[in-house]
Amino acid sequence: MLTLHKVSPGEPITADWANALVDAVLALGRIAGVAPVQVQTSEAGTLISVPGLPRLDLVELNDTLESRDTDKQVKRFAFDPAESDPWIDSGQTLEHTAEPQQGLYLAGERHLAFFHPAAGQRIPIPGVQFHFGKLSADLAAGGSATCEIWMISSGSPADSTFSVTAYDWLLPPGGKLESGSPVLLLFHQQSKRFYVTGTNAGFGAVIGKTSGAIAKGSSGTVKVYNGTAGSESDSGSTITAYNPFADVADDKWVAAMQINGQWYLVAAEC
Repeated sequence: MLTLHKVSPGEPITADWANALVDAVLALGRIAGVAPVQVQTSEAGTLISVPGLPRLDLVELNDTLESRDTDKQVKRFAFDPAESDPWIDSGQTLEHTAEPQQGLYLAGERHLAFFHPAAGQRIPIPGVQFHFGKLSADLAAGGSATCEIWMISSGSPADSTFSVTAYDWLLPPGGKLESGSPVLLLFHQQSKRFYVTGTNAGFGAVIGKTSGAIAKGSSGTVKVYNGTAGSESDSGSTITAYNPFADVADDKWVAAMQINGQWYLVAAEC
């Protein structure tokens, strides 16, 4: 392969020299980058660059982040191995923090956050997001209700003054959680919803009345009742329950529990 060299005045230009020059020029257009190197060619020339690596910061939220919030403040933490707790407040406040994932982050939470160049915002990376809460309305089976979010302040529970919509996944047909019930909420990333996953009320037990007699060793329909004790009313939902005990007549009060996915009568009015 001919090696190109500068031509002196009066020196003849040969075909080999010219062809070698053309090959060299064409080779410049075949430059390819191996990640993370980027190559861009335009009329202005060929640009070779290495993109900046994403920056991650450990931050603590100064502000509560609600769904679609932007431009909130966080404080950045630095690392000092000489400290007993090496993650120390750097004294630096970072602006422009957003919540595009439709969750809820309370002031005081710590997260890794990355900077999104196009949005000009820092975005917290969520872990398993859960909250304590109290229902501010009744939550019916398969329904939703507003839930006040509670935080821990000076070691004691306190109302955060923020609320979310909580959805049911676990209540039996006709079941209901009363307003004021304390609940545990988990954020479901795919649906972008908070679901009730725990409460001090029983998920797998109902009371109601038989809709027809249920003989011992057979199954029958139970109309599910709910409401204040002594003033329960028909919810409009029914379950099919198996009776392992004595015969139960029509329109009798019964209690049923769900065991291994099957409803069983566990108590009945005589």
